[in-house]
Amino acid sequence: MQYLPVFTLGFQCHMTSVPLYYELHNRSVKKYTIVILVTSLLVFVSYMLAGVFGLMTFGVNVNPDILLDYSSKDGLMTVARGAISMSVIGSYPIFAFLGRGAIDDTIVQIAERFNRPVERNTELRRVIILLVWHFSALAISMLTSSFGVVLQLVGSIAALFMLFFPGYMLWIESRNGNNWGYRVTAVILMVMGMFMFIWTLIFNIYEIATGSS
Repeated sequence: MQYLPVFTLGFQCHMTSVPLYYELHNRSVKKYTIVILVTSLLVFVSYMLAGVFGLMTFGVNVNPDILLDYSSKDGLMTVARGAISMSVIGSYPIFAFLGRGAIDDTIVQIAERFNRPVERNTELRRVIILLVWHFSALAISMLTSSFGVVLQLVGSIAALFMLFFPGYMLWIESRNGNNWGYRVTAVILMVMGMFMFIWTLIFNIYEIATGSS
């Protein structure tokens, strides 16, 4: 259970699937499947090589952040740190775009529920959402002692996106017809999602509170 948040957070890449599919030239399901398979293979090989060579170089005392085991005077490692920084900076706008869209849609739906329709995706609201998003992320990065704390808590919430919400959408789809297979699958996914979310959240909060994380 300790490592479930890592797996659930790692699979959050599916949130960018729809925007990336839309950006493909002459897009098709077959072409997008090839893109996913090739990129997944490249990521697997690169991560595996980094892990294996890190273990071979430093043994069981290897640092979770392998770059910390190398000297700051090593020019090649400095380039590697810079490359990782650029990669993180480049991925930030993608997730900010997705988060901004989700928050904006939520605001619009809440306004419509109270019979106060508002225009979708206005420039002022985009700016406000992104400013709040940016400074919230900045505050979290300044107040937390390590990435592991954020990983555990966010990874717990990610279980809802992986299992519960897809199951809930499948349940809604199953109401359009008498498809018991869809309903059973939906219930299983929702139960598993809620169990993983509650269990890992309580477990991680306990570890953080007791200092064993």
